[in-house]
Amino acid sequence: MAVIDGTPLSIAEFERHYTKTVGTRVDAADDSLAAYQDFLERWVDFRLKVRSAREAGLDKDSALVAELGGYRQQFARPFLLDKEVVDPLIRAMYDKQQQMVDASHILLRLDQTASPQDTLKVYNRMSAIRDSIVAGADFGETAVRNSEDPSASNAAGGAGYRGRLGHIRGGRLVPEFEDVAFSIPIGQLSHIFRTQFGYHILVVHGRAPAINDIRIAHIMVTPGSPSDSAAAWAEVTMLRDSLSAGADFAALAKAYSDDAGSAQNGGDLGFVTIDGRLLPAIKDAAFALASIGDVSEPVLTPYGIHLVKLLERREPPTLDDSYEDIRRRLSRTGAMDQEEEKYARSVLSDVGHSVDTTAVMTIFGSMSADSAASAIARGALVETGGTLPVVSIADDSYSASDLAGWAMTASVAPSDNAGDYGLGIADAFLVQKAIDYKVSMLESENDEFRQTMADFADGLLLFRVMEDAVWSRATADSTELMRRYNLNPERFRHPDRTRLLGFYSRERSLADSVVTLLKASKNVSQIADSFADTAGTRVRLDTTFVAGPTNSVFDRATELEKGEYTTPLSYNRGFIVIMNDGVEPARTKTFEEARTEIVNEYQSELETTLVSDLRSRYRVRTFPARLVRAFEADRLPVGS
Repeated sequence: MAVIDGTPLSIAEFERHYTKTVGTRVDAADDSLAAYQDFLERWVDFRLKVRSAREAGLDKDSALVAELGGYRQQFARPFLLDKEVVDPLIRAMYDKQQQMVDASHILLRLDQTASPQDTLKVYNRMSAIRDSIVAGADFGETAVRNSEDPSASNAAGGAGYRGRLGHIRGGRLVPEFEDVAFSIPIGQLSHIFRTQFGYHILVVHGRAPAINDIRIAHIMVTPGSPSDSAAAWAEVTMLRDSLSAGADFAALAKAYSDDAGSAQNGGDLGFVTIDGRLLPAIKDAAFALASIGDVSEPVLTPYGIHLVKLLERREPPTLDDSYEDIRRRLSRTGAMDQEEEKYARSVLSDVGHSVDTTAVMTIFGSMSADSAASAIARGALVETGGTLPVVSIADDSYSASDLAGWAMTASVAPSDNAGDYGLGIADAFLVQKAIDYKVSMLESENDEFRQTMADFADGLLLFRVMEDAVWSRATADSTELMRRYNLNPERFRHPDRTRLLGFYSRERSLADSVVTLLKASKNVSQIADSFADTAGTRVRLDTTFVAGPTNSVFDRATELEKGEYTTPLSYNRGFIVIMNDGVEPARTKTFEEARTEIVNEYQSELETTLVSDLRSRYRVRTFPARLVRAFEADRLPVGS
């Protein structure tokens, strides 16, 4: 596609860089040949400027090196953790959300801060319950008698009764519960496991693809008494026949439904989920409806007789749509922290690590746990810990002083034993250093990161070239700017412009006061003086010149006669009264008014000269006609 100083630019390289500017190869393939050709010329110019900067040694400039290092420090760790921890975790959760599990469970509640004695007591009780089920006891009956989930003994028979949670979509429950529910074989009683709520056992009855949420409406007819049941059924049958004949469901719901909460909305219950708290009979009927607009046969519940209509099916969100929501959920559960630690330990296993247990116990073992914690907090061990290595990862070793310095600002779990506390510090330190180690290896192990850092460095170099050769040179050369202006001042002109006076205030009452003063024929200076005495800067007067439509509130005043004004208009989180102060005829701009135009013109010429010189120096040739082959593999056939 191009040759720079004898080095060719391949079509693959062109496609890679072009795709980065538009998002995806599919988007890139939709663009025109003209767009490709324009990008090719601009990209070649960019490469030339960066190359000249490197040859001038700007990439060794201390300020640029420091800025690049600061960017890397901010970017590298999040990049690593997103790739190795967050993205896989979110993908796994998204995949789990596409499945649902039908499970029953038994819960024995246990506070997260329970003592070891209380914890053992609850665990033993759950162990006995599990043994009874293994011996043949019915899970549902056992749940009614023992489970501390209140729904297990709910006589109304809703979700949770007899421990039966029904179908649960992935991502709705705490991770520890889902990890078991989505992994054990169907029909097998789980091991005892703990969540933030206590100890559980569960059994899975089945798994299936997740059913998407649906929006439904219903009509409910409630018999006034048992003797009215036949009349209620007759009324529902009449309504069902009317619907079959084409009657409007919403109108019938408003007229006949005994559910006051939904009747006035045409019976609309909104979106419901397969694992929601909807009555089982209603849920079964609703999710059995095949097509939008279908109406169920009459459904009996403890509240009455229902007809259910399917209004809408919600399409499942894509991974991209779900990404941030899943990320927020996971961050609240602590799953990301757990996965980060798991990843760090896998790094330690891969690259090798060691802890000199004897040395750590010698340093900490002579102190009480409280004394060790105090010494860490005061920084005493930083000075007395010594320089001999006590832990290592890969080829890097660290002393007790290094551990103590790190522990001063780290959160390490306390221990009753100082030696164990020291070993805990060493372990937590190595977990941290494992992440740091992988961060340090990113350029050599990850092509995407390496390219991102290279692109950022190129951007900094481009900025320096343009700053030195174009922007600063143009703005600083006042003599040249004035010379250009004096060559032909008439090139720089204002057209006819409407002069608008704007009285702005955050307070509507003050804007109304401005209108009152204008109606009293007060001139602008009198109004300004009036508010300067009473309201300080709470009313601001600005002059705006408008040469044509602005698509803003100022257009409301351009058609007014001179001296006329608007009512208070909403503007910039406040209110503005705009007065038309007449038309200023076209005129030549002063040098100061024209300065920005002159600078832009001069900068454009300087850049053109710079690029021309660089193209000559590096013997650049481009072949724009060859770009017809760009993205051929991604382009849809004509007529498809």
